[in-house]
Amino acid sequence: GGVVSLQSGIRRCTSRQDQQAFARLDKHNDRTISLQDLMEVYSAAEHDDVRSGRKTEAEVVGEFAALWDRNGDAVITEDDFIAYYKDISAGIDNDAYFALMLRNAWQLSDEKHKTWAATC
Repeated sequence: GGVVSLQSGIRRCTSRQDQQAFARLDKHNDRTISLQDLMEVYSAAEHDDVRSGRKTEAEVVGEFAALWDRNGDAVITEDDFIAYYKDISAGIDNDAYFALMLRNAWQLSDEKHKTWAATC
């Protein structure tokens, strides 16, 4: 089917980049990301809903986490995280640009890939 063939053509560089990003978020090295883990690296203090008092930081971070939590158990596994970014990568034509996006989003260091034109 369409989804299987689309997923089989996923970027060659996403696995390594996704794993680096996941490791950055996995603060306790237990192969999961909890809401607390996310709150240690992602601040929602400047989010409009937090600043206006409509939501707490935990609520905003929880909504962010829900993007990755495929089964709704409030625990993000590496499989959940990688599946999310595989879906995102399918809409980006350039492998190196996708790798750059991940590195910038999660502040990953990669000396080999300084520019978006680099190959993965």
